[in-house]
Amino acid sequence: MLAGFAYVDKSGWGIIAQRPIEKIMDELDVQLTNVVLESLPLLVLILAAILIASRYITAPLKALASQANSMHQHDAEHSILAIKSWYFEVQELKRAILSGLGVLNNKINQLNIDTNTDPLTGLYNRRSLEQILEEWWNIKKSFAVIALDIDYFKIINDMHGHDVGDEVLKELSNIMQNNSGKNSIIFRIGGEEFLILLPLTKLSTAHRFADNLRSTIAQNEMPVVDHITVSLGISYWDSNSNDTIKMAIKKADIALYQAKSQGRNCSIVHR
Repeated sequence: MLAGFAYVDKSGWGIIAQRPIEKIMDELDVQLTNVVLESLPLLVLILAAILIASRYITAPLKALASQANSMHQHDAEHSILAIKSWYFEVQELKRAILSGLGVLNNKINQLNIDTNTDPLTGLYNRRSLEQILEEWWNIKKSFAVIALDIDYFKIINDMHGHDVGDEVLKELSNIMQNNSGKNSIIFRIGGEEFLILLPLTKLSTAHRFADNLRSTIAQNEMPVVDHITVSLGISYWDSNSNDTIKMAIKKADIALYQAKSQGRNCSIVHR
């Protein structure tokens, strides 16, 4: 039994009520069942709202995580920018990812520059030459090639030291860049050896360009050594011919050696 006591002031009576526990528990079970049944629809709505809200909240986070795993793709930055960051935390996370991606891209670009350019002159190196020649071979792009070598460069190094020789190389590179067209591509492929590619350029045009460049270099004053001269060999690769690109490079080298043997400071075309 369960008993309850209450005192009534007006009558001065004390009232005691008691009931069997089983009957009280039965009534509680009914009341709890009714409460649960009446609350169940609201509970379902609350759970559904929580589920929808959680998905809505986590959607940009999942998108950012997915893009973070695809940062090596070229359009990664545009994809991240397209993600809607409608609350502060996602906006800050998005900003941090974009900042990190920018730093990563800068380092990759710098690495590409370092691996494809000559550190002394800033010109393209032999690695870049191989990549461009392979690309032009695949698309069958004809071009003229000029092999250039500084005359008596060993004497410059022996008489004035390698530091002066390096300054001469840098100044020569500047002259070539300043006197070349937009389509010309210049490479340093050895100590004092350079290569110039002229895409879609006739052999006669390339010869005039080479001779003008030779004359310009001879007239420019160099650090310490005053003036230098260069020898040049010119050849042409026709995409419709059976010759390989390596053969065209070899022909330019042969013409360069002919220029050396004919007294230097001249340009020779390999026919």
